[in-house]
Amino acid sequence: ALIIVILARLMGITLGVAVRTAAILAQGGEFGFALVSLAFAAGILDNQTTQLLLASVIFTMALAPLLIQYNGLIAKYICGESYLRQRREFARAVEEEARRLRNHTIICGYGRIGQNLTRFLDHENREYIALDLDPTRVRDARAAGERVNYGDAARPEILRSAGIDRAMVVVITFEDIHTALKIMQQVRQIRPDIPLLVRTRDESNLDRLLEAGATEVIPDSFEVSVMIASHLLYLLQVPVSRIVRQVQNVHDQRFQMLREVFHGEEVGPLEDFPVSNEHLKTVILESGAHAIGRRLADYDFRELDVVVTAIRRGGIRAEKPAPDMLLREDDALILYGPEKGLMAAEKMLLRGAPR
Repeated sequence: ALIIVILARLMGITLGVAVRTAAILAQGGEFGFALVSLAFAAGILDNQTTQLLLASVIFTMALAPLLIQYNGLIAKYICGESYLRQRREFARAVEEEARRLRNHTIICGYGRIGQNLTRFLDHENREYIALDLDPTRVRDARAAGERVNYGDAARPEILRSAGIDRAMVVVITFEDIHTALKIMQQVRQIRPDIPLLVRTRDESNLDRLLEAGATEVIPDSFEVSVMIASHLLYLLQVPVSRIVRQVQNVHDQRFQMLREVFHGEEVGPLEDFPVSNEHLKTVILESGAHAIGRRLADYDFRELDVVVTAIRRGGIRAEKPAPDMLLREDDALILYGPEKGLMAAEKMLLRGAPR
């Protein structure tokens, strides 16, 4: 840890950040075990020293979760007033930038998406302030005249300095779900009424973010699908008004239609988004299936969190089938829900256990 602090200081990093970095990177790992074992095998280390080093590696690995979780408190304790003074300086810099802003947008995260958002806002002459924790990115962007400041948006003093009490919208573009939730918690404590847009990589955390207070959640994977579909429909000469209506319906339904997908055995190289546990599954009622001759209402899938989205019969697909629909041989039921629930529902339809 001491070596990391020294190297960080030589690179011009402030003491507080250097201590936090050292706390996060101080623990040993598998590579440490390998090095100690090789040194012992080569006769460089004796048995007593080897045991001591191995014990030290194990101890630091066990301590790692606490060091990572409380690295800020550790830096505050070691650096004392200098660390707090630095944090106050960051807050003052943000406050100075936001002093004249009214009805502005606070953008938390100045990566690719955050930067693209600012270009749209600049084009519309809308006021904003961006916050980011990458010092190199902030330094280079500010040198180019961009309105971005170094600051942790998960800290209430930074949000207040950014003028959240006067802001119109807050946008969170960080990909990490834990970072987004921390920022959301602080935003909702200070301004429960402010619209809050949150970006997420895929649908797996969509409901969680909505429950945490997001006004809208925008999953990357869904928006790519919507954009490609919009271009496709336009090239197929579908009227623009109908395209806009379809896109609006997708957003109004919280992307529910786009969540209902079939999962293959493995994800292809281009499909690098994590897959949700909920997906579609087709159950075909072959001869001898328990559900043949029974109504859909005879099966209660609510406790399984499973819904029948459609039934395909004779080449015709019926969306949202009625509960009193009589099931026939060769019907294909399209179910949607979590994997465990889908397996149980399939078993009920094929082998029995009606309500």
